[in-house]
Amino acid sequence: MLLLLAILLGPPTPPQTSVELRVTSVDDGAAKLLEQALVQRLGARLLEDGYRVVPAGRAAGVRVWVHLEATGATIETRGATQRSETVPAGDPALVSLEIQQLTTALVDEVQPGPAEPEPAVALEVTGARADPELRERLQRGLLGRGFALTRRPGADDRRLCVAVAESGEARVHVVAGGSSCTEDGSAIQVPAGETVARGRELLLAGAAAALDAVVPEPVPWQGSPATKGRRNRRAC
Repeated sequence: MLLLLAILLGPPTPPQTSVELRVTSVDDGAAKLLEQALVQRLGARLLEDGYRVVPAGRAAGVRVWVHLEATGATIETRGATQRSETVPAGDPALVSLEIQQLTTALVDEVQPGPAEPEPAVALEVTGARADPELRERLQRGLLGRGFALTRRPGADDRRLCVAVAESGEARVHVVAGGSSCTEDGSAIQVPAGETVARGRELLLAGAAAALDAVVPEPVPWQGSPATKGRRNRRAC
């Protein structure tokens, strides 16, 4: 009977590997634009692959550092083991795609090191047809403000529910990680912005305010000063 029950229930869900994502560049020109796009796209890709993405400077099982220069990019992944590869300069779109593919492959190959789990946020967006990149931009903004992200929330995590109306106004509320966004919660009403960019700023500020009320402040990783103090209030 116990064996049958074990078969029916299946194997336990393995813990998510946490990945610290750090992207840097040497100038404020094309490399800086590519840096911002890579944080957005790499973060989304790692989440889709089942990883838990944490802000730069936070404790993680795997640390990813992508550094952009005029001659190309260097990708380093470190855990219990480490890997390093380079991508030569070229067409920005092709370079971005190659960096994304190579980074995710290297993360898969690295043996993760030990890391204490911390509460993360699962983002659920409905509406927003006029802004198809809103989810990825919000994820980048939340990482910049110190929130860890996941697509597979557990009991200690939170689900951030963002419902955007046709008018651009939004309703934001937070529920437990195992709950549905259809459950009632204390909501923050976010007005529409005069522009798409302004609307994103207002929405990110509302989302961060809702999360700050319920997500514990993370303990800084002792190996880096990057997370000491309150969360960084940087817009997306």
